[in-house]
Amino acid sequence: MARDVLLDRRQFLGLVSGAGAAYAWAAPSDQGAFLYVACPGIRNYLEFGGAGILVFDIRANHAFVRRIVTPASRQPRPENVKGICANATTGRLYFTTLSRLYCLDLRTDETLWEKALPDGCDRLAIHPSGKTLYVPTLEKDHWNIVDALTGDLTARVETKNGAHNTICGPDGKRVYMAGLKAPYLFVLDTESL
Repeated sequence: MARDVLLDRRQFLGLVSGAGAAYAWAAPSDQGAFLYVACPGIRNYLEFGGAGILVFDIRANHAFVRRIVTPASRQPRPENVKGICANATTGRLYFTTLSRLYCLDLRTDETLWEKALPDGCDRLAIHPSGKTLYVPTLEKDHWNIVDALTGDLTARVETKNGAHNTICGPDGKRVYMAGLKAPYLFVLDTESL
């Protein structure tokens, strides 16, 4: 059971950025505006927020709301979280550890599915429609393109650049794929898939 956590703005920003936690922001709705922080974010160090998804209420000065327990956080030595994203329309949150991709229903806090993807996982992105995930392998040669509803692989994009970071543009037309082994950025036309 999570205990209440009261943080001032400086402490909150320290948790989110200094601890290396991954976070996703859900657009304001009738239910509020929430920030989701996935822990642990630095290796598997539990002293910076424990394990699980920490939920903060943006409109209430980032007050702690709850901790969502996941299959990943129940492990005796949880893997660190590499990336997180969410879609307010579908009400789903996704996060990656070194080896797995997870999908949570934010209306119930239940884990809907988890998948081990080929060659591990790193910092993912989601299409604005909420239908497609772009998941880099763990510094390998490709990105896995995943159906966000089912977790099924739908395509593979070869870059041979040490796949690492991913951003999907706000209009969903392009995905920006940064690798650790190349001095340039790959740009994927999403309609080419």
